[in-house]
Amino acid sequence: MKIKTKLYLLLLILVLVVPLAVTGGKKKAAETAEEAVEAVPAGDEIDPWILETRRGLEKYRGSIDPSFRGPDGQVPTWDTELVLTLSEVEKLKRGGYTVAFNMDGAQGEYHEAMTKGIKDTCDHLGMKLIAVTDAGFDPTKQKSDIETTLAMKPDLIISAPVDKVSAAEAFRPVVEKGVKLVFWSNQPNGYVHGRDFVGISTSMPYDQGVFMAQQLGKAVGERSKVGIIYWEQDFWIVNIIDDIVRQKLKELYPNIEVIADEGFGNVNDSEGVAAAMIQRFPEIEGIYASFNFPAQLSALACKSAGRDDIKIVTQGVDVPILIKLLTLGENIAAVITDTPYLIGVNHVLLGAHGLLGKKAPQYTLSPSAWYTKANVEELWKLSMRIPLPAEVKDLLK
Repeated sequence: MKIKTKLYLLLLILVLVVPLAVTGGKKKAAETAEEAVEAVPAGDEIDPWILETRRGLEKYRGSIDPSFRGPDGQVPTWDTELVLTLSEVEKLKRGGYTVAFNMDGAQGEYHEAMTKGIKDTCDHLGMKLIAVTDAGFDPTKQKSDIETTLAMKPDLIISAPVDKVSAAEAFRPVVEKGVKLVFWSNQPNGYVHGRDFVGISTSMPYDQGVFMAQQLGKAVGERSKVGIIYWEQDFWIVNIIDDIVRQKLKELYPNIEVIADEGFGNVNDSEGVAAAMIQRFPEIEGIYASFNFPAQLSALACKSAGRDDIKIVTQGVDVPILIKLLTLGENIAAVITDTPYLIGVNHVLLGAHGLLGKKAPQYTLSPSAWYTKANVEELWKLSMRIPLPAEVKDLLK
């Protein structure tokens, strides 16, 4: 009887205690596992800093026209596909990489905004921006800038070839030394994506051409006569925008007549081209100019001829062109913009792909839009990320 009682008590203890021990062990194991999960960094997550740089621009990204391709037939993709994970960012920070920016010749606030995008991204990824040069659209100066920069032994060079023929020779030492190359908008003749350079970062030229044709048509009306002032230099992204403007004017406004289509070689010659166009075709009502500098000189030609009625549409933003857009009686009717700050960010992100040995997109696009008086502050903030100058703010009051 005593033996049975002891056996019963032992079984009772086992029934009550063992489950508690097992449950406690499971709870402790679960707590330990939870702590371990919390301790592991989310290395595969997309870096939120990159996503934040693009916030607010979603509405400006539409579908990419299937006919549009890059300068060497590359398939374009939106920059939303250009990302890094947190673990990749940490790896880059440990690399101690250096970066040089050899600009082709863009100036003013546009250049400032793009450089800021490059600098901010370098800082975020632990890279050091060691040189910024400006070739002034001179191929010889660009070659010299590259040689000077290369002597500083950068790991990454970001540049826009001034001339695709001379650039093939100018950038060859960069390729031979194994320095990673990222191009803005254009590429040298014979260069192959993934072999000679990492990738191309640019605006959305197709949209820019469409928007400028639309804005010119809106400014002059359905039955009007307009002129085109284009850049004669073999500069792919400007050339393709010019062609899209011509194409879309025909498609969208069949009753608008292009009565003059004249080129300029040197930007400073564009005022003379515009003046001759106005004199030869006094019936002209609107002008498309390839980018902001010839547009401003064309506006001067209009003023000199006493033609405040001629409407000018262009692309590329700086303070002088915005002031003309916002001032009554000026000839600038519309300004199309890309997003220079974001293009700068994308330059460095492409370079980071190359430094990590990660396959990069071929032709990365950032969105474009057009300025109106109603959206100047919003669009400047999104596309430039530098303070809006007081003289522009005063015109918005």
